Amino acid sequence: MEKIDISFVIPVYNVERFVRSAIDSVIAQGLESYEIICVDDCSSDGSGAVIESLAAEKQNIRIIRNEVNRGVSYSRNRGIEEANGDYIWFVDGDDMLAEGVCRHFLRFAGENRADIVLGNYQRVPEETVNPLKPDLQPFEKRVKYVPDSPEGERMNAVWAGLFRRSFLIENDLRFVEGMIAQEDTLFYYEFSIKTDKIFKTDTICYCYRVRKGSVMNSRSNERTKAYFESMITMLNVYNEHLKKGDYTDKAILKDKILHSRENVAYCLASQTVESDVRAGMKIIKELGIYPYPLRTETFRGKNPLRGLLDFLLPIEPFFWLEHWIYAAIWRK
Repeated sequence: MEKIDISFVIPVYNVERFVRSAIDSVIAQGLESYEIICVDDCSSDGSGAVIESLAAEKQNIRIIRNEVNRGVSYSRNRGIEEANGDYIWFVDGDDMLAEGVCRHFLRFAGENRADIVLGNYQRVPEETVNPLKPDLQPFEKRVKYVPDSPEGERMNAVWAGLFRRSFLIENDLRFVEGMIAQEDTLFYYEFSIKTDKIFKTDTICYCYRVRKGSVMNSRSNERTKAYFESMITMLNVYNEHLKKGDYTDKAILKDKILHSRENVAYCLASQTVESDVRAGMKIIKELGIYPYPLRTETFRGKNPLRGLLDFLLPIEPFFWLEHWIYAAIWRK
């Protein structure tokens, strides 16, 4: 088989309006050896027809279809298994790669035998057609390698760079399935304890499209319940790492566990159906998740009132106050 430098893994779910521009942004990179793996997660719109049309034009576009809707983590995992490239770049079906960045990343990764090479990102409006052309910046090894937007917003985003496929396979690194939020955050922790060959550049390599109707920006009580369940899953994974001694810094892991307990409580409080919240409260008390120690970190980056409410969240009367505030807001 001909050597493939990069496999671009694109989960596709109801992104008919955007998936062509996502794929076009990959093709426009001008790479000599690459493949595009589109994983259609049972789209109900015309996304399937769009990627079929593109695959008919380009031999290096492959389409994989999930039998049932399984979520982005499952789709990315299928892409990892199917990929043939030395490196994988995860691209969401409604976003775009910045112009001319892949050669820059690939060259550095190859010369330095990097396991992971990450850049930064730019939020773009929903109607954006053309990807931006960034200034290419040098790479360096950093402890803080999380992508940053030009406004300083940080995101544990797996779509902001290259992952050496053999590193993922050898360390059995996969996305935890069933989570609808922060699967990227969990993935970041898990790969960070397996390698120090992680490099970062300030180059904006990715255009993150902000869509009003996207899954990430939608809200319902069912979705907040799913967030709550995702946070419990994350907490369980962190606790399992602690139990097995699978960490490089115990203090960091313990902080993540405490922060996850806070996230569980916050996601429960933000649900709108009181009976669901009371059932959830019983569960997290039985599991020993709640209450948890007060954390002054809750004030960081928030307005004082919101920070105070989150700080007091592990005190049960204030938990219910925050829940009633959320319920009143979202019922309007």
